Amino acid sequence: EIEKLQIKNYLKPFTNQTSDKQLVKLPYRSPQIPLEDGWLYDLIKNAKPLWLIGSQGSGKTNTAGAIAKRCCKQIALIRKYCFDAAIYQLIDRHATGENWEVWKLLDATLKAESEEEIGQYLEDATDRWLQRIKEKPSTKQQIIIDEFTNLKKIDSCKEAAMKFFSMHLTDTRKAKEYFIGVNHYFTNESTVEGTFEARKSGTIQLKKFSANGETPLPRVQIVHGLVDENGNELSEVERTLPNWLEANKIYGHFNGNPINFEG
Repeated sequence: EIEKLQIKNYLKPFTNQTSDKQLVKLPYRSPQIPLEDGWLYDLIKNAKPLWLIGSQGSGKTNTAGAIAKRCCKQIALIRKYCFDAAIYQLIDRHATGENWEVWKLLDATLKAESEEEIGQYLEDATDRWLQRIKEKPSTKQQIIIDEFTNLKKIDSCKEAAMKFFSMHLTDTRKAKEYFIGVNHYFTNESTVEGTFEARKSGTIQLKKFSANGETPLPRVQIVHGLVDENGNELSEVERTLPNWLEANKIYGHFNGNPINFEG
């Protein structure tokens, strides 16, 4: 439990409230990489579907996806360990291939790679959300999908993908299922036409950047989906990720190798 509190306390904004912060000493926050107004904690605990968009960097499309995937992995691990939300489903055509190094720490219960598996898993997910909404579950879980744009172009997946996207805008939150999607863009062409307003109001979009097309920068942009302490929409607002936000460090923190937050 102390590992959970350490990370939660670090992500939260400074307040005069004590609550569970009395249980552990608040880690020092590096002035070089401040956690502006607790935005990252708000993002991680938020039930809205989260879409991570990778900057094109050097122009290689696979690079953009890789940059966004790394951020996805970090957020998913914190949700897993700090909010008891196991990764139930991973949908990625290369889940155990070229992307295995990205995903292996997540230990997803179900993985879909083949076109047949993906089409079936997309259908299973929409059915599961409806069932979980009826059952009002007390436990949370996660679903991660990579390269949705490509999935909707596959004949055997297209119909299921369109239904999946439309339903995820509302049903994942009600079903207590954290959703993370990785994509290059978030336009009508890359998602589903006619969902612009629903995408803007019902999802969080976070954009990642790289200066050389390979190494992620700590800089991110909240495109939409989060609000400030006064309830004002954060639109295309720049924020910074802490330097300890790396998947291996987060995994190690909960497996006998605590993070040095002051380092």
